[in-house]
Amino acid sequence: MKSDAEGRFLRVPLTISQRTDISPTAKLLFGALAMHAGRLDGKRPAYPNQTTLAAELGLKERRIRDALRELADLGLVEVHRRRFGGAKGTGNLYWLRQPHRQYPASDHRQNPASGKEHGKEQNYDLDYLLTHRKKRDAQADHGATDWQRLSALVERLLGRRPTKASLGRIISATPTKTEAEAVEAIEAAERSGYNADHKHGPRSASWFVSVVQNYWADRLRRALPPPAAVPVLDPDAF
Repeated sequence: MKSDAEGRFLRVPLTISQRTDISPTAKLLFGALAMHAGRLDGKRPAYPNQTTLAAELGLKERRIRDALRELADLGLVEVHRRRFGGAKGTGNLYWLRQPHRQYPASDHRQNPASGKEHGKEQNYDLDYLLTHRKKRDAQADHGATDWQRLSALVERLLGRRPTKASLGRIISATPTKTEAEAVEAIEAAERSGYNADHKHGPRSASWFVSVVQNYWADRLRRALPPPAAVPVLDPDAF
């Protein structure tokens, strides 16, 4: 919606207002012509003179002529001369030609019903952690040695090939989200006897997540300094 010089709102179609190749004055003029035509489907012409349009929009006639030329060059308005009779009985008929989604293409489109903008979605696989943490938009390198070691280790203990999602859950359980830390924790559990034959061995991806979490939580506890000794106060000293 745009308003004219008298504060009345002019209806400018979305296919016009969203275009970036049309000046604001031309958009406002298109809305004024649509108001005079009484409809937006191009089946009825508008025929106000340029003096009337200039007064309604609060513009000079020169700007009205420039905007009309702009709309005509873009194929949005067809201007036809008409004669009423007499020497000065001439004027213009303006036929509106509203396009449907023919404005310049861009990466973003707006849904008029919801007002939400829809851009090209990046097909990032977030089921697994990113190897290169500084490049947040880059997928993990499946050829990396640590990724292959982790995948092979989990497959050997679990008895089936793990999914990307399950490997991502395992990696996310490590302190710095790396495959190497996950491999270290799982190999430590295997050395302790927790293999495929153990009664409490791996049965699902959740087992590996728990093993990794417990391993690094224990490492963190052992790395902490011992608690400070609390002095014992002698009541007789007071």
